[in-house]
Amino acid sequence: MKNLKKKNNLSLERSMFFKLASQKRNYFLPSHRHAGQSDILPIMGKPPGIFNVAVEGIVIKDGKILITQRSYDRSHAPGEWEILTGRVDQGETFEEAVKREVKEEVGLEVEVQEPINTFHFYYGPENAEHLGVSFLCKYVSGEVTLDKNEQIGFKWASPEEAEKLIKDKSILSSIQKVKKLL
Repeated sequence: MKNLKKKNNLSLERSMFFKLASQKRNYFLPSHRHAGQSDILPIMGKPPGIFNVAVEGIVIKDGKILITQRSYDRSHAPGEWEILTGRVDQGETFEEAVKREVKEEVGLEVEVQEPINTFHFYYGPENAEHLGVSFLCKYVSGEVTLDKNEQIGFKWASPEEAEKLIKDKSILSSIQKVKKLL
């Protein structure tokens, strides 16, 4: 697995968000930072509402990607295969959020390697907006343990196998980028 040089977390996070902001020029504008303000401010488009920052952890072990199958009881994409995803909590870095989500969702310890993709979507009854960054992660230790309310299965899949099982276009985009790095 190729590694990029580690960057300062703050500059990495800012650069990824400015990249996201530039992809949606009619909605976000980089701002001057003042106490209590974010680096990106909504200026037009959808009315203010719920906004989430998310991360995806693409866990690699022996050249295979960990994918999980969503519970059929889940409201969004029941039974579909996915990679590990979750929200960034206030005060958390992206790296901390990825490690926490992987540990919470499947019980594994990982080393966060590098950002490989960005994503944007609306979800839920509030139509909450999500912006996120996908990270390549190296398996460190642990056995996969699933929360049966969230996932019903898992698989260590080759990138080609993952591409066949996963339907979500943004996840597929991340998988294709992983293929180039392995």
